[in-house]
Amino acid sequence: LHDALPIWYVTKQFAKSAISREELSCTYLSSWVAIPHGYIQEVKEPAITFAKLKEPINWGGNKVQLVFLCALNSKVGKDAETLFTELYEIVKNKDLVKELKQIDSKDDLYNYLGWE
Repeated sequence: LHDALPIWYVTKQFAKSAISREELSCTYLSSWVAIPHGYIQEVKEPAITFAKLKEPINWGGNKVQLVFLCALNSKVGKDAETLFTELYEIVKNKDLVKELKQIDSKDDLYNYLGWE
């Protein structure tokens, strides 16, 4: 978590804020996916990073292998709702989640999701 986002995107306290946020409410969604996020005041530039873990880990009593770490702030504005809606759509699609678990590179992920 400490090296998930470069320091120019988030403050040094971002990782701690994401852990604190997780303690308030688990960010496990379903189908092996979690979407943790830190507090907006710890975000310099909005970003999302994706991790596919080699093996599932225990995340609040659930198995997680796919993690979308979100660093969002007020610069995102209403786009945050759209972003989370898209992420929830990904998570609801069990076939898509299964395919994401097979992706091995950032380029493959971007191509698969249609992101540029």
